[in-house]
Amino acid sequence: MKHMKLFSASALAVTLFSASSASTAVSAKQHDTSSSVVLAADTGVGGTVILPTLPNNLGTDLPDTIYPSGKKPDVTNPALVLNQPVATNADYPNEVIPGYAGELYFSLIPKQFDFGTHKVSAADQQSGVAYVQESAAPFTGNQAVEVHDGRVSSGDDWHVEAELGTLQNLTGATITFSNTQVGNQYSGTVALGNGHTGTAFTLTEGAGAKNFLSAGTKSSKGDTAAYWNNLTDLKISIPADSLKVGAHTADVTWTLTNTPEV
Repeated sequence: MKHMKLFSASALAVTLFSASSASTAVSAKQHDTSSSVVLAADTGVGGTVILPTLPNNLGTDLPDTIYPSGKKPDVTNPALVLNQPVATNADYPNEVIPGYAGELYFSLIPKQFDFGTHKVSAADQQSGVAYVQESAAPFTGNQAVEVHDGRVSSGDDWHVEAELGTLQNLTGATITFSNTQVGNQYSGTVALGNGHTGTAFTLTEGAGAKNFLSAGTKSSKGDTAAYWNNLTDLKISIPADSLKVGAHTADVTWTLTNTPEV
């Protein structure tokens, strides 16, 4: 029994020693190191200048071969004029427009829609005529309307409208875009505007603007393109009662607006 009592006393002494040690712990001290990061829009003086990317493979650079020098323009050259087309070869069908990475702007616009030269007769004046787009030489690449949106914020919807001006003496003439393809650089919802019927889009001369392309919140970021795989996806139609001999020209005006489509 004595052994048992001594063992219990020893165990109690150990417990008391542990409690005494805990009471002598040193209090912790704290100091703060300030941390910060500044995010600025990539635009204006010192902003990153970029070029458009392939309409049918967005995010991939346009080929060097479309430029007269055989290489893409130097975007760090102060002489480069932003929001103005750079020189490209005649067989490239679009205006190539450089701009700041953090802004909203058109980066590709078709150079022209050429429906050729045709002989017409009295018979045509009874039925009207229709001609697909043509070119003296094969185009390199796809005709396209491309928009770049590099703004970093939410709620930045935008849309594109198209309007065909007045064709002299050709009242009621139309240009129809068929098989319009749409893509965007990042995942999201970008759609043909409500002026389309399926993938077809028709402009009537002098009839005002129609919605062509629409991008929703956040899904509009980076590069977005509407494009055609073939020249013949565009057609001009001239009604019988307005057929007149002569050269007829008009502009298709593209308007990019920082608002949702209505």
